[in-house]
Amino acid sequence: MLLNVPPNTTGLISANDIQRLKEFKTAIDTIFSKNLAEGCSIKASSIRGGKGSGFGPESVLDHDHLWTYWAPKDDDSGKEDHWIEIRAKKEELKFNVVRIQEAIGLGQRIK
Repeated sequence: MLLNVPPNTTGLISANDIQRLKEFKTAIDTIFSKNLAEGCSIKASSIRGGKGSGFGPESVLDHDHLWTYWAPKDDDSGKEDHWIEIRAKKEELKFNVVRIQEAIGLGQRIK
């Protein structure tokens, strides 16, 4: 994300930019303050290494955003579709924002 917040002529970030960045942080914290997927059931098309491998879909819902993740089984043919489904258990779930991210602890790997 390019924030375009350069230092001013004194080498510091301006007070106006600092204030806007704080407001931006508050907005992001508010938007993502509640994980609506917690408590949902989750299933996936496949799991790399099979059940118990550590790559199961439940990793999507844990709180470790650096090192745990779901991974489908390897398919070099490119013919298999990979999917993950998160389903509310009790009631209809409405949302307007989804956060999808890679396991950044492993470095950038998404093509």
